[in-house]
Amino acid sequence: MRSYPALVLGAALAGVMTGALAGSIVGTTERDPRVHTCGLEGDVAAVFDLAQARRIWTYLPAMKQAPELEVDTPASIVLYSGATRGVSLGPAGTLRRDENTGVVCVILMSGEIVVYANVSRSGFTAP
Repeated sequence: MRSYPALVLGAALAGVMTGALAGSIVGTTERDPRVHTCGLEGDVAAVFDLAQARRIWTYLPAMKQAPELEVDTPASIVLYSGATRGVSLGPAGTLRRDENTGVVCVILMSGEIVVYANVSRSGFTAP
């Protein structure tokens, strides 16, 4: 099984993860602090929390393997719809603007933010 290349960002996440981590909360508001933490521009399809990051495949069964998410750390998930714009590192550490589809942003309570592009939402179920 192929895994996704991931963009991993460090972040101080005190107060970012809101909601009941035991279950989940679905919302699409742009005012949601989890959306702002991802730092991307685009339409949000869903936002929800997981008690364990490894449970992401329960809700996104078509998502490819991502070893960095096979942890018990709580996480917030932001699913984008359509084209999503962001910034990534290019050659020699230069910044470049990217536009992708199928973007999933995962905010781990451990302080990492991982962004995946071209993720299939086939079989997606909201928690």
